[in-house]
Amino acid sequence: MRPSSGPCQSRCPLANYLLFSYTHNGSETTSDSFTYRASDGQANGNIATVSITITPVNDAPVAVADHVTVAADTTVSITFATLLANDTDAEGDSLTITSVHSPLNGSLALQAGGVLFTPAAGYEGPASFLYDVSDGRGGTSIGTVNLSVGAASASSVVVLKSLLAIAHGTGGTSVRFPITTKLVDADGSETLSIRIAGVPNGPSFNAGTNLGGGVWRFTEADLPNLTLNLPGSYTTNATHLTVQVTATELSGGFTAATSTVVTLKASYTTVDVTTTESGSYSGSSANEYITGGNGANIINAGNGNNVVHGGAGDDILSAGTGSDTLMGGSGNDTLNAGSGTDLLAGGSGDDLLIGGDAGENFVDVFAWSLGDQGAAGTPALDRIQNFATAAAGANGTGGDVLDLRDLLQGESAGPGNAAGNLADYLHFAVTGGHTVVHVSHTGGFGADSHAVGAGYSAAAETQRIILEGVDLQTLYSGATTDQQIITQLLNNKLMVD
Repeated sequence: MRPSSGPCQSRCPLANYLLFSYTHNGSETTSDSFTYRASDGQANGNIATVSITITPVNDAPVAVADHVTVAADTTVSITFATLLANDTDAEGDSLTITSVHSPLNGSLALQAGGVLFTPAAGYEGPASFLYDVSDGRGGTSIGTVNLSVGAASASSVVVLKSLLAIAHGTGGTSVRFPITTKLVDADGSETLSIRIAGVPNGPSFNAGTNLGGGVWRFTEADLPNLTLNLPGSYTTNATHLTVQVTATELSGGFTAATSTVVTLKASYTTVDVTTTESGSYSGSSANEYITGGNGANIINAGNGNNVVHGGAGDDILSAGTGSDTLMGGSGNDTLNAGSGTDLLAGGSGDDLLIGGDAGENFVDVFAWSLGDQGAAGTPALDRIQNFATAAAGANGTGGDVLDLRDLLQGESAGPGNAAGNLADYLHFAVTGGHTVVHVSHTGGFGADSHAVGAGYSAAAETQRIILEGVDLQTLYSGATTDQQIITQLLNNKLMVD
């Protein structure tokens, strides 16, 4: 109630009041009342009630702005239900979108139950459009949809998830720390940064910036030949290092990150052993550095963490229960992984490489170096038995790895774990349940069809690897091209530069 001299609440004395008016408070109330008592100055009258009927007035809906992210040169579908989800109406009326219009930096097209927004060709940055919303009773509002075009896309990252470093003696050692990553959006609109967290005191990298607290930061230029340097007498059974790769969109500052964990196991040898030219040796429980002679050696490493060099000759090298590095050297060698995390490098010649027992929860790495290959057209032939096909994880989750970083020359994976040019280097066939990997270490398969099992440029083949008892074509859902198999192997089962 409002008298001529101002408003009042609850009880209002009549003195000096000339006129009463009633003002509704804007709520959804449809009825109200107040009471009054009249007096002639001698006696008060009875209390009377004034009932007020309020005619409802429809309130317009409230449209709240929406935000959508879309990649450049990509059409995004947005349902009307999504746009209306945060819009409100005071009376609870059902809301509908009656039109979409006014696109900025893109175009609109209607579809059943929604709208399609297509950014302008090649555009990256902010965009928007408007929509009209109605409550069906005359109330309308205009909503805004803000879009971020070309937001950062998460980059792929491939690492050797189980890293083994065994130093020769207490003087320390270094180990390659391979990280393969590429921007998905390669048009220059994004930047890439890499961080490794969990680095303990003592070890350090040969590149990058130490941010403190066990965190190192790297650029893409730091990654080739990135090395982790371990101090003397450094040991660890399982140090977990988290590798995080972040792509940042320059135009809007949007980021997308991918992370993975690398398990580092490090030790050092305390005993040096040299066999006779064609001698046999069985190791002890110590960490041993064992060197074979130039003849045919039989070396059984003990239960420590060992490094075994077969030397020349046709050698038989067997790992024990620890984590071992077996290097066959020249000759036709047999390398037998033990029950730990082992590195097997057959060297030159035709070698048999035997992984750990089926079902063991350790990662074995099979590695080739430049010079291990044969001549073009007469490839070296290496066979692998007990190759664990699960995606390689950190120590304790199993899965074996092919390491071709040093053997292949000029190779490059594509963004998003795509095959890049790797089909020029690797061709696959399946014969009798075994997968044959034909390798041209200089990329001589470029003119081939790259169909699994098809003809290939045999004159360019320099290395052949047979995964016995492994059918990668069936394992990877009937893959029909070399690129499809390579893309699957890049899930931390194939290491390339």
